[in-house]
Amino acid sequence: MLFKTVSYLRAVSYLFSDIQTMTGAHCLQKTQPAARVEQLLFDSRSVTAPAVSLFFALPGKHRDGHRFIPELYDRGVRQFVVSQHPDLRAFPEGNFLLVENTLDALQQLAEAHRARFHIPVIGITGSNGKTVVKEWLAQLLSPDFDLVRSPKSFNSQIGVPLSVWQMQERNTLAIFEAGISQPGEMERLEKIIRPTIGIFTNLGPAHREGFASDEEKKQEKMRLFKRADILICEAGLLPDETPTPRFIWSKNDRPAHWKITAIAPLADGKCRIQAEKGSLNLPGHQLPASAQITLPFSDPASIENALHCWAVLLLLDVTEAEVEKRMLRLEPI
Repeated sequence: MLFKTVSYLRAVSYLFSDIQTMTGAHCLQKTQPAARVEQLLFDSRSVTAPAVSLFFALPGKHRDGHRFIPELYDRGVRQFVVSQHPDLRAFPEGNFLLVENTLDALQQLAEAHRARFHIPVIGITGSNGKTVVKEWLAQLLSPDFDLVRSPKSFNSQIGVPLSVWQMQERNTLAIFEAGISQPGEMERLEKIIRPTIGIFTNLGPAHREGFASDEEKKQEKMRLFKRADILICEAGLLPDETPTPRFIWSKNDRPAHWKITAIAPLADGKCRIQAEKGSLNLPGHQLPASAQITLPFSDPASIENALHCWAVLLLLDVTEAEVEKRMLRLEPI
């Protein structure tokens, strides 16, 4: 299935002076005042449009990005964000911004870019299923929206700002995933993504070693949704006192807005799922009394991922006929 997207890591064009304002950086050298920035780089191997690229010299465990500035300059890159003062005599045509922390500057730039847009933004986190849910939502919603989404599994402290940087004026919906491995990380990602619709896929053992307990990990992941309009999750995953309004779906007797009543395997690895409106009321939305979908998969993980997607389609008022047709066409990730 083909669906709309945007050019890889490309965004609305900014002037170099705009970048300085958005990051609060100190300008070390500006030899090209009219230079524009469209692409963000952190890997010297990823240069595709040097004239409009901005390189962030990120520190790493084994390699420091500042080491690659001469190579990138030789390849035509002229704009850099650094945290170490370079020998500017070696780069007479370069534009250089100095910041205390280049990763902070990258995230601050993405946060400022995100603030320009007032469209629905779906933010996805959880231990498993983030990328599948994101890609399936892109397949399911492409007929209705001009989509921008995280490339591949870009859900880290670097991947999220690069994903959000893709947002353009023509987009009408954004879908981003967020992954964390230790406390304090989600607070930073929430500021960049600012989701209006949240999806908490599940809570499993992934990255457990970075947290004192599963409860601490859950609370950290929940920070992504502190300003969301609504959060989609399975019944029982989150406590009843969760402050963000929720759309709860359930496969058991727990109170829910959308209740799964039957999951029946079919031939060729497919399955049919039946559901009905649950006992909880969802203000502002008229859910159907009952509905059904057929999936081209029948494994438990795919069913769970598809149910999160179904909830999004219900929230966005996609018709029952369209939901059933599109769900049957889902492609494996």
